[in-house]
Amino acid sequence: PASHNLSEMRENLLSVVAVGVFDHTIAAFWQYVMLLEALLKIREELLPKSKNNFDLQERIRKIEQEFALDESVVAGDFTSRLKIAIELVISTLKNARNDQDVRSQITNLLFERPIPRLREAILSFGDFFSEIVILIDDLDKGWPPLQVESHDVATIRHLIEVLNKIQRDLSRRGTGFRHLVFLRSDIYERLVEQTSDRGKYNVIKVDWSDPEQSRHLLWERIVSTLDQPSHADAWAAINPEIAPGVTAIDKLIESSLRRPRFLIDVMERTLSFAINRGHGFVTADDVNEGARQMSLYLVSDFAYEMRDLAGTPEDIFYSFIGAPTELSHEELETILAQNNLGLAIDDVVELLLWYGFLGVLDEKKRPVFIYDRAYDFRRLEAERGPVGPAVNYSINPAFLLGLTKS
Repeated sequence: PASHNLSEMRENLLSVVAVGVFDHTIAAFWQYVMLLEALLKIREELLPKSKNNFDLQERIRKIEQEFALDESVVAGDFTSRLKIAIELVISTLKNARNDQDVRSQITNLLFERPIPRLREAILSFGDFFSEIVILIDDLDKGWPPLQVESHDVATIRHLIEVLNKIQRDLSRRGTGFRHLVFLRSDIYERLVEQTSDRGKYNVIKVDWSDPEQSRHLLWERIVSTLDQPSHADAWAAINPEIAPGVTAIDKLIESSLRRPRFLIDVMERTLSFAINRGHGFVTADDVNEGARQMSLYLVSDFAYEMRDLAGTPEDIFYSFIGAPTELSHEELETILAQNNLGLAIDDVVELLLWYGFLGVLDEKKRPVFIYDRAYDFRRLEAERGPVGPAVNYSINPAFLLGLTKS
């Protein structure tokens, strides 16, 4: 994953350079990577137009030659090219002895010299486009939820600063440039903590912990390919009332841990059952079966995701098969003590709270999960208070069907 490679590069950089050189190197690295990606996309868009345009063919051939854009470069995706660039940095670091070596070998020879040429190459194709738009996602995928390193966040900060710099440089030359970086909310909060001017980022917040936004996401996916008169009928077909005051979408949202990827997954499972059973619309049984299959997925496959990101055992959830839905802190410790955790029990409890498996019972004995607090772990932790006999937990209903003994 790109996030793992970035962290590996960060570790190697910090082992041989001071923070100032680290910042300088990361900034040059990002500027090179972003400009190269923009140029590759321009090339991809213009290739079909060059079939009957010899002049354009020659212009493309020259930039391919100048920047060594051979098949190994153009055939891959952004992640693979990012990995290659990171490996280039790491291999160069192995021969670097001090800050001066890094500055001369990496920023000058590998990145800084090509940057002006890349910028000029992009601008040279300005007769074919007026604006460049870059969207970046998943750079923080795989970062641990409660132990994000400050230098990892600094890497994101440098990326945003570089994108702003590219925007200024290109706009002065008459080329529009827009960018959007998607970040987890906790990563963004850490980013703001490290920034002196907290108002410098143009932020668009999407709160997937809000069920209404999730409901709107599904609505847009359902009606996007339909004519306006069909919208209401299509929505009714997949969102019947399955209990007094509860619709199919209400239940599926609660089965998804308020995660868009899981919501789309459980919706697809439900539709699959409806179609394969020959139903003309979604029924309550289809919804229940979709939720059950999603629960089984959460108990099994989601545990692997937790293992890979946080180091918990892959069978962590199976320890709770047959357990009561509400647990005291002592009961929770007893269950976890039966498993070879490899982590302190308190650390595992925090991870189970972060990933939404456990919630905290409030004063009215209602379960409060991490998404009920907009994934702000500090708020949930404050609500839990000091760990002790008075703390009670609740297992998320989304997992319960997958934890039954039958």
